[in-house]
Amino acid sequence: MFGRLLLVTAACVSTQAMALPFFQGRASGGYVFLEGDSGGKSGSSGTVSAAGRFGYQFDNTNYFAALDVNAFRVYGMGPLGADNDGNIASLAYGHIWPNFTLWLSGGAGELRSFDRESEKTRPYKYYITEAQLGVTFNLYTSDSARVELGSTLGRITPDAEWRQRYGLKAINSLQIDIGFKLLNW
Repeated sequence: MFGRLLLVTAACVSTQAMALPFFQGRASGGYVFLEGDSGGKSGSSGTVSAAGRFGYQFDNTNYFAALDVNAFRVYGMGPLGADNDGNIASLAYGHIWPNFTLWLSGGAGELRSFDRESEKTRPYKYYITEAQLGVTFNLYTSDSARVELGSTLGRITPDAEWRQRYGLKAINSLQIDIGFKLLNW
């Protein structure tokens, strides 16, 4: 579905030769709900993350398409018992209004568990998929840069091995983001 959305947008803007490149960086922190899997205990934790976004805003439509690179840590509280770090690459698609931006993204990556006793015999690395929905509000805007404050709702779904090990189905997060955007670089 996400690929079809990008194709439709590309078809709509194909008559326009101009696109504005941008780079966006953001730091986030927030709450994590660890969703129990088939009778497993649910719990909560905290998370911090940093992300970079490389993209193009299409002229006259205010839509954008971008590549996101995200690094995060979910703290080992509740049923986790160990910190989990991850890296995700995803495609983002959104719309920019004068004062705010709304976007969604989807991608995949790797999750690493830091349960030190278990890592002595085998490093635990897991594959994950992620979906995010976000909104950012402009705090400061100039011709070449913006400072933004926003919120991101995300869902990480790890592979079956991770889910079995921890008895969890998914990692759901609500984060507050502070970021900057450089335009026309």
